[in-house]
Amino acid sequence: MKTGHDFLPADADRIAPLLPRGYSVRVTAETGSTNDDLLHMLRSGDTSPTVLAAERQVSGKGRLGRGFESEYGGIYFSFTVSVPASPDAAARITPLSGICAALTLRDIFGLDVRVKWVNDLILAGKKLAGILAESFFDGDVLRAVVGIGINGVNTRFPDTATSLAAHTDMTVDASLIIGGVVSRFRERLPEIGSDAIIDEYTALCSTVGKTLTVHSFDGSPDYTARAVGIDRDCSLLVERGGEVLRLFSGEVSVRNA
Repeated sequence: MKTGHDFLPADADRIAPLLPRGYSVRVTAETGSTNDDLLHMLRSGDTSPTVLAAERQVSGKGRLGRGFESEYGGIYFSFTVSVPASPDAAARITPLSGICAALTLRDIFGLDVRVKWVNDLILAGKKLAGILAESFFDGDVLRAVVGIGINGVNTRFPDTATSLAAHTDMTVDASLIIGGVVSRFRERLPEIGSDAIIDEYTALCSTVGKTLTVHSFDGSPDYTARAVGIDRDCSLLVERGGEVLRLFSGEVSVRNA
């Protein structure tokens, strides 16, 4: 395992030239949550395309209200998205974000970064990053904020997680990563209604083909099933006792059995 620890924190002047035209970018040393900051901005009526990065979050959050450790040395950023309102768009923002983040990290570092249903990036079987998309309908427009937290050279995370520094001696340049992810997402956004997004997500997904333990939030007992695919609505298809079930991210969580 490699332990290179050169780190360049996010810099607005270096991120801005990498972003699509019309985006503004802000970098702060510390905030509660970059997602919360941009959601407040959108709900207050400022819908301009914006990227916000922080060197540290004191109230970082993950899926299902969990906290997200956000010490210095990680890459923490959020960006706004506005698209015509549709169920497909709402369901596919997270998968598209995962594709773009995984491919950007693959391009920069040459690492086999994959996605885990529904909102994680995986490297060597461990969690490298988390994604949290939060959205609301504003008339006929879907307003969303995509937040991404990537372990860079930081060291405070569970044994089930890993970092870029653990797998490469290359400099971890937060500006290059942020600019790459956001520009790739914006370029791919017109495809969000295409089923090709689901096919690409499935091909990158480390969950498909695995035997899983499924935990339901309604109090039902946990059970074991095998993940067999991703449906068009981004639900996870699992086989249990010869029956194929559809799991939705708001109802269950899964882990390798």
